[in-house]
Amino acid sequence: MPIAANLRSGFASLAPQPAFTDVTYAGRVKGMGDLVARAVGARWTDNARACRGGPWTCENFVDRATHGLDDRWVLGRFGPVQSLAVIAVLVVGALVVLRAGSRLGRTCAVGLLVSPFMMALLSQSAYTRDARYASMVIPLAAVVLAQAAQQLVAHRRGRAITGAAIVAWITLALVVPAAVRLPHHRVDPDADLAPVVTVLRANGISALRAEYWIAYRLAYAAHEEFDVSPTSTVKFARYEAAVRSAEARGAAAMVLQRYQPVPPGHPPRLVEVGPYLVYLPPARF
Repeated sequence: MPIAANLRSGFASLAPQPAFTDVTYAGRVKGMGDLVARAVGARWTDNARACRGGPWTCENFVDRATHGLDDRWVLGRFGPVQSLAVIAVLVVGALVVLRAGSRLGRTCAVGLLVSPFMMALLSQSAYTRDARYASMVIPLAAVVLAQAAQQLVAHRRGRAITGAAIVAWITLALVVPAAVRLPHHRVDPDADLAPVVTVLRANGISALRAEYWIAYRLAYAAHEEFDVSPTSTVKFARYEAAVRSAEARGAAAMVLQRYQPVPPGHPPRLVEVGPYLVYLPPARF
């Protein structure tokens, strides 16, 4: 998909993007190691510690990226060593499967070896704190490591020991830290949107456009009382049609985060609600 999208747009993502003006394609390839480290649990991303109320409440993107997310290694100083070991195991496993694996295994091995260069075609992969941009590694790695283990560990007992070691690693690197750091009381991650919902209800709003990262959270927080469509990357045509209809009638609102540029043609009335900017249509609506 990244390659197809780039072919249609003249490989636009290879150019520095507005949010990452100093990150080139080569820089994104270099950052793949950090992405893989997060994908396999070696490095922790903790949104609960982000700014006040979450990364979406930071003043701007730079503040969000610099101060909004926890950058610690799960296993402390051993974390970078663990990360390098994982990458080495993946590369060696891929080479073993290329030599003696099945057709499916060899295909996955090739995909695994070229995946960093393919993932780097996505300009968002410069945001190396977000492990989802390395998610394609996981299914490829599963097939490659399974076939490599079958080739290298001939005896059933050896395979059992290998499997137990993998389970132990996942438990120690992922499950235990997550269990320890989970909040001991119930937390509503959408509580910051309650005042926004109140303002929209008080003004009789039924449709609105919102910044991408809060659009669907807002719809969820209001139990889909409003038709909400994001300012970019539309995913649900029905909501988009309803919002466009309201915009044509001048009856749609707009909700933005403070760091997002205000697009032209926004509704005229501004109400500031905590970290959010709520633009309301004329009072007659």
